Amino acid sequence: MKKILTVAIPTYNRSKQLELRLNELLPQLTLEVVIRVFDNGSKDQTAEIVRKYESQAVHLTRSEFNAGGPRNVTRCIEESETEWVWLMGDDDFIKPDAVEIVLKAIKNTTSNAIQFSWTSREFSNETSFASLDDLYNNHNVQELYCISALAFRREALTHLFMQLNLACLTYFPQTILILKMLDKGDGALLVHPGRIFTVAGGAKRWSTLDVARGLSLLPEFINDSKIRKTVASEVLMDVLWMLVFGLREVHNKKTAFEWKTNVKRVISIPKIYGARRFFLGTKRRRPNKKELKNYYLNLFCLYSPSIVAVLLGRHLRNKHDGGISSVESEF
Repeated sequence: MKKILTVAIPTYNRSKQLELRLNELLPQLTLEVVIRVFDNGSKDQTAEIVRKYESQAVHLTRSEFNAGGPRNVTRCIEESETEWVWLMGDDDFIKPDAVEIVLKAIKNTTSNAIQFSWTSREFSNETSFASLDDLYNNHNVQELYCISALAFRREALTHLFMQLNLACLTYFPQTILILKMLDKGDGALLVHPGRIFTVAGGAKRWSTLDVARGLSLLPEFINDSKIRKTVASEVLMDVLWMLVFGLREVHNKKTAFEWKTNVKRVISIPKIYGARRFFLGTKRRRPNKKELKNYYLNLFCLYSPSIVAVLLGRHLRNKHDGGISSVESEF
């Protein structure tokens, strides 16, 4: 039977989590599904663990060096060989019926991309978006950031792969691929009510400052000036928690200065692309209480002595990391 779906897992030094994901997926496999692990130059036991399962439709693609998380995600999309590819984070918990849900969805849609439900927002019915204007007026685009929620009809999108390398600068190449697809009218996005995974808890182990800097560039990939302003306004709201959480990376006066430089840059870039004043948000989305709190906290730390950022950084590390900064590449 022909393989029609690749479950593509980008990973880096997460062998224990990866083995859990493989054990969750293997009982769900059918003859139509293959698993490919894209190892981003791991130094742990990742390769050895994957090779234990290779006879069970699990294949390893290993890089000799860490090319960065976003680039590894793009490899998952580019190098998979089936019609469809479902991206799967190595630290998200896979539902027992996930593969069944994904297979059913891809067999019953004419869309070229699917986003499965994963946030607190519930979808009772399938919804299709065929344009950027429709998407930004009726959907929370933050839900397109998570790789584990996305599946692509890759054979229909290969002509857009040239966008992926530049999109790595944003840290969200998978999101850019969907936005460019809608921008060029090359297919629709299906938002599916099925839940196929649960987001792993715990502190983020990647640098939220790096991600915030990348995400601030997302409007650069939007051609329509009107929609670009909407994108910039939403990005401004999206990055605020990342900047606050980035205080975990502040240890001393030098790193406090670097944090403040990041805040100034990340907040100013969306404004260059035409973002409305923060309090106005967009026609569809207004800043909520948490976003307002993060906005004021960023400003407070930005214009306070460096010791304030250092103390808050220590507090966040104690709260989320047991006092140890564990920033690393996620993929």
